[in-house]
Amino acid sequence: RIINMGSMAVKYEEKGEAIYTASKAALLAMTKIMAKEVFQYGITCNAVSPSAIKTELMDNIDPDALKVVLKRNAIPEMGTTKELVDTIKWLISPQADKITAQNIYLGGV
Repeated sequence: RIINMGSMAVKYEEKGEAIYTASKAALLAMTKIMAKEVFQYGITCNAVSPSAIKTELMDNIDPDALKVVLKRNAIPEMGTTKELVDTIKWLISPQADKITAQNIYLGGV
């Protein structure tokens, strides 16, 4: 299994996040292309894009801007590392053998 870490920043295209968002958009494109290239070897390739999770990276985010971004989600709440880990556990499980080239947005977009 290959599981890349995406970001909701790709969907929201926030001002001041150009380099970060562009790199994550490239990663998501690579995920889809790699999925086609490696499935013949029994390898799946997916991405998980969590809702905002409290990390050191978040220390520089304007709290009001974060509230605006979270309100765009179907689930307008901060994400948790447990949600992220549970999703990755599922993607590496046998139940996800045929799941490939996907980007799973946690929190809904």
